[in-house]
Amino acid sequence: MGIFKRKERGRDYGIFILTERVNSGEPVRFCWRQEPDDEVGTNGWSLFSGNESEEDMGSLVMVGIMDIERLAPTMKDVFDAPVGTELGWLYDDAGNHIGFHDMAKDKDVTVEEILRG
Repeated sequence: MGIFKRKERGRDYGIFILTERVNSGEPVRFCWRQEPDDEVGTNGWSLFSGNESEEDMGSLVMVGIMDIERLAPTMKDVFDAPVGTELGWLYDDAGNHIGFHDMAKDKDVTVEEILRG
């Protein structure tokens, strides 16, 4: 079983798309979910640091759940959010993730609200 097809508790999380900045350890500041692409194996989630330049957007990387657990473990909490979800990630002054902001509704939301759509 390849890195992208690792199953956890019988679940295949598929491939996440993120920028090299996130892959290098910058915190996720924004993510959205598009329709999954079964042909490629993506789950529809894209993650960004918010510091990307146009040049950075040309170097997107594909990672599996093992990398997401290391880079942005909270992503698993919102994984089942519906297609069209756009989230800002909120951090305290110490850099700890403290919540999410629904970009379309322009309000801070709980994980439960995100999953309900």
